[in-house]
Amino acid sequence: MDVVDAVVSVVGYWLLVHFVGGRPVIELGGRGAALREFSVGLAIGALLMSAVIAILALIGFYHVVDVGWSMGVVTDLGAGVSVGVAEEIFFRGILLRLRLIEGRLGTWWALAITSTLFGAAHLGNSHATVFGAVAIALEAGILLGACYLLTRRLWMAIGVHIAWNFVQGGIFGIGAGRGLIKARLTGPDLLTGGAMGIEGSVVAVVLCAASGLAVLVAVRRRGLIVPPCWRRPVQAALDSTQPA
Repeated sequence: MDVVDAVVSVVGYWLLVHFVGGRPVIELGGRGAALREFSVGLAIGALLMSAVIAILALIGFYHVVDVGWSMGVVTDLGAGVSVGVAEEIFFRGILLRLRLIEGRLGTWWALAITSTLFGAAHLGNSHATVFGAVAIALEAGILLGACYLLTRRLWMAIGVHIAWNFVQGGIFGIGAGRGLIKARLTGPDLLTGGAMGIEGSVVAVVLCAASGLAVLVAVRRRGLIVPPCWRRPVQAALDSTQPA
């Protein structure tokens, strides 16, 4: 049902924007670009999670206990798709795209606000901590927001989000269940994330935040940054918010 929930989220959002908002749903458009951007997002998410695990393994904090098929793979895939789609539609499709925020305050403030809200939303998770929420805002809020800003579509951000969640549990066995690998983490919470999960690891924060900043450099070079309203003519349209 998780995948069905994701489809319902996409269709529901499209119908709401198209018929109630009365505008083209450009953030779910792109035709040929959609598959390419989604695939790139999947690759980025998978590579980042693999890099985090590789570093933890190299310093002796990630330990493989067993390898083999588990239904946790299917469960984590479904959950990854459902959560990835729903959260990206809300935080990047609705909040970050809001002209009320970006149109008035500009891209940088809009990204900061939505990243902070994204981190705060995870305070409701089990074993959540303030440090963990800040970590998520810095690593995921910035990276996922940057992926949206680069394309002005949701596909890349959705791909990153799904792959990060799925590879973490479904492949490397980090979380409540197990995936293809049954593993355990040892070492200081600052490096492993502790009870908060791998998102609370400074290794994940550094890698993901650095990747997000790299994408933001590309966003700026493409001229896709919207300045705050007090730094541009009143008549200036938000042409730069349209997808490339």
